[in-house]
Order: sequence, then C-alpha cells, then structure tokens
Amino acid sequence: MAGRDIRRIVAVQPPLEANHRHKKIMPLGLGYLLAMLRREFPDLELACLDLQGTGLSLPAAIGELARIQPDAILMSYWTPMAANAYALLDGIRADVPDPPLLISGGVHPSLFPEEALRHCDYVVLHEGEQTLVDLLRCLRDGGDPDTVAGLQF
Repeated sequence: MAGRDIRRIVAVQPPLEANHRHKKIMPLGLGYLLAMLRREFPDLELACLDLQGTGLSLPAAIGELARIQPDAILMSYWTPMAANAYALLDGIRADVPDPPLLISGGVHPSLFPEEALRHCDYVVLHEGEQTLVDLLRCLRDGGDPDTVAGLQF
C-alpha cells in the first residue's frame, strides 16, 4: 500500500476564552511534540499556530491554515478549549480545500475520544510523543494505523 505524503505539519493551540484577558498559556505540550517530530523526521516543515497567544480569531486561523496548506494539523486541548477546538476543526474540514489530516490530543480528547473523533481523523491518547511518531511513520509508510498503540480512529 502506498504511503501518505506528509511534509508540512502545523500544531495549533485553540484559544481558552477564560484566560484571554489576563493569562497566556504557552503551548508547551505542542512544543514537545514538534521537537520529537523534528528529531525523528528532519525533512518535515513544522510550524505552531498559537491562537491563545496571538488572539487570532477562528475564521482568521482557518484562512491562515488554508494559506499554509499543511498535510496534517495537530491540535491539543483541554475541556474548556473543546468548543473552540471543535469549531476550528469543523471549519477546517468545511472551508479548507483538500482538508489536511486532523489529529487531536491532550486531556479532553484522551478522556472523550469518541466525541473528539466526530471532529478529527485520529485521537492520540495520553502522552502522545511516541504515538504521534509511530502514527506518522505508519501513514508515510502505508502501514495499518490499527497497529499504533495509544491511538483511536
């Protein structure tokens, strides 16, 4: 089976409205994931779009992602971020030509993977660094994602 061409990945932190005025939360978890991907796949183009830190609106973020044209989008979120994450994921599917692979992770998707899967292609459960590497390797090599531990789809 032919593998999927994955060359450009954008990690996205959705906004957390409750913290918007007084506290910015750095997407440290996404930074860890991107560092792991950089080490394992030096050929990838990696970027991070922090909607919490930048204040970028969801429609503007969808437009930016359409402009970048990533092959995959990683999104990590907590329960208070879930509504914005789902709106963003659904908007990407609806408004981005040739939508990228959508991968969710973080606390909320790990606790409610069936709910998260209504808005994305894959859910990486719990600590996702190795699972994400294994998933991307599997997809690029044309393997069976069912063999990847810590993954729901």
